[in-house]
Amino acid sequence: MKYPAKYFAFVRIALGIFFLFNYIYLFPYAIELFSSAGLLGGFGPLTTNTLPNILAHNNTPQFIQLYFLVLIAASATLALGIYRQPSALILWYGLASLLNINPYIINPAFAYVGWLLLAMAVIPLGEPYTLLRKHNSNWEMPKLVVVGAWLVFGASYTVSGITKLVSPSWVNGETLDVLLNSTMANGWFIADWARLLLPLSISHILTWGILWLEILCLPLCFWQLTRKYTWLLLTAAHVGILLILNIGFISVGMLVFHLFLFNTAWWPKIHIRVFGNLAKLSQKIIRQLNNGPVGIFLNALKP
Repeated sequence: MKYPAKYFAFVRIALGIFFLFNYIYLFPYAIELFSSAGLLGGFGPLTTNTLPNILAHNNTPQFIQLYFLVLIAASATLALGIYRQPSALILWYGLASLLNINPYIINPAFAYVGWLLLAMAVIPLGEPYTLLRKHNSNWEMPKLVVVGAWLVFGASYTVSGITKLVSPSWVNGETLDVLLNSTMANGWFIADWARLLLPLSISHILTWGILWLEILCLPLCFWQLTRKYTWLLLTAAHVGILLILNIGFISVGMLVFHLFLFNTAWWPKIHIRVFGNLAKLSQKIIRQLNNGPVGIFLNALKP
């Protein structure tokens, strides 16, 4: 099925907003986490010299703050569709360079959103809901990008599941119960209900279900019917993590990657109602920005 241009625009906006909130949230702690005056003195013990890193040459507090402002701006321009391809590359390099300076910020979702940023840099321009650029009615998503995303999705989950086989809590089915009764559980009522009302046997079944779903993810992705429900169940698992654990930020990044893989033909009624309303809202916001001071200023910069 052809990848809808409007849906891709929605994913682009979601990815931009994800990074925008990420860097705005980290900005007050940027000096402490990444600068020469910070906790690690600017270089963590696990860093390598593989990536040419501008922060290896200048990581003063002032430069780190400026660096974050650039990344915040790139996040906003990605969401608005302004110079999408260079914005995506800036965000990818920024994420890689910061992780190289401080590997303790590593997040399993970074690999997925990083891949998505590289995809954003090569996907042709012309999707709707952008500032400065008109929609190209002939826009098409390269099939290779979608196939590659599914291979990344399937292979990574399968490897993740296989590595869990060495963990006694996963093999014994105790992982979910352990998490619910640990400090990682948040204070929301959903976590309290799950802890009090979820029988141990059901907790074990859910743990084993997630384990085997991950192990079988790659082969399940090769068939259209199983691909659909594999995506749905793993998405539901991340929504569950978001609701009951304090590591929800990991799941937010994963859910953005899952959004990219969503096939609008799976549930057309949901797609029409939900994304139709979001598309109308996005179109209204873009129109107002284009006609307002921001659009006038940006259009004045165009050659």
